[in-house]
Amino acid sequence: MGALVRNSSGQVVATMAKSRQGHMPPKIVEGWASQEALRWCGEKHIDVHQVKVDCLNLITDIQAHDSISSSFGAIVSSVREVLSSFPTVSLQHIHRQENTSEGRSI
Repeated sequence: MGALVRNSSGQVVATMAKSRQGHMPPKIVEGWASQEALRWCGEKHIDVHQVKVDCLNLITDIQAHDSISSSFGAIVSSVREVLSSFPTVSLQHIHRQENTSEGRSI
């Protein structure tokens, strides 16, 4: 998984990459990647205003604030918690093709 951090002009100001063993459903991978990228930005004191995600189900579940009793629900809760440390952040759905060509933008 990788993440790009862009400034308001669209220039890349930081990048990160992590790997994880095993096979996971796409929405869990996307949730884990978002969680890790946001935590990393917090550790680096990078202010985040927008997160682009190619999994609409993840965005919907994060914004619903419902409790989900599953491993995916635990990831959603964790993403919500990390997002709360960025008071001006918004989530945007992008198509998978955009995510592949530009990388995950945070």
